[in-house]
Amino acid sequence: MGNRAVIAFEDNPDVGIYLHWNGGLESVLAFIDETAARMDHEREGQYTLARLTQTIGDFFAPDYTLSLGIGPTKQLDRDNGNNGTYWLRGLRIWYREYVPECERKRISVGDLNSEELEGYTAIRKILAKRQVK
Repeated sequence: MGNRAVIAFEDNPDVGIYLHWNGGLESVLAFIDETAARMDHEREGQYTLARLTQTIGDFFAPDYTLSLGIGPTKQLDRDNGNNGTYWLRGLRIWYREYVPECERKRISVGDLNSEELEGYTAIRKILAKRQVK
């Protein structure tokens, strides 16, 4: 049970982020876009992983103990029966695996339907309020 996903980075494939909830495309895109807005410029590797994890944690705050994890990508539930794995290049989804073929091509805000777009917008609003200044 859940809305699971794993987020992994092409330039650091050994460590990934596990989401038990909010693993849908609209949530992941909102997390990515909010992270990009919070960073003064796009960085690579561990900085981007850290900031994205922080942003997701801000969304689940104050009680996110069972919703967010970090670990070796190969040990995370990548083929989870929900949203599979999002592979990122920097702060852009470039590939999705363990999802149906029709879902693999959905990687940007332009691919969201109206209901998903509402969810994306709602998440961005929540994150804007929870940003630590």
